[in-house]
Amino acid sequence: QPLAQVTTPSIDPRRGSGVMALRMHLRRRGSFLIEKAARSRLLRVDHPIVTADEMAALRNVPGFSCVTLQAVWNASSGPEGLRPALDALCSAAVRAARGGARLLVISDRAANDRQAPIPMLLAIGAVRRHLLDTGLRLRLGLIAETGDAWDIHHFATLIGYGAEVVHPWPALETRHAMFCSGGGPRGTEGAVLR
Repeated sequence: QPLAQVTTPSIDPRRGSGVMALRMHLRRRGSFLIEKAARSRLLRVDHPIVTADEMAALRNVPGFSCVTLQAVWNASSGPEGLRPALDALCSAAVRAARGGARLLVISDRAANDRQAPIPMLLAIGAVRRHLLDTGLRLRLGLIAETGDAWDIHHFATLIGYGAEVVHPWPALETRHAMFCSGGGPRGTEGAVLR
């Protein structure tokens, strides 16, 4: 063929559902060649972006101990303070994995005027890489609870860097405030859009 042609057909949801899914499975993983009853328990999440209620449910699943680590650093220490904060976050993740955690939530909710959030993509990537280097990544599911993800690209990159579930809490709270409280965005003529 003298010319390579690439086409992007639209996705047919009926045929596509047989080969594509948003479903995620959180569990301790091991070799696919060895059967063990302890590895058969898994937690199925039907979509990788979860609401506040779904996040609360994930934190309270019996038999799936959940540990939350805060991805923040002392802003007054300047850029030099970010590396030690990342190292401390990675060390805490290793302790959680060795301590039996099945779900690890990396959260930036503790950010305030003194504690700056570590960019979630950096935090997830560093924790995942450190867990891989120590041979502990397959022991737990990784969840990003983040304020710096609000569109599909952010969600996709977080999942690509190792998060199996993303909880974009400010984006969801903003959406709730806009659409569930009787308000909503207004068009140019002042009419509420529906």
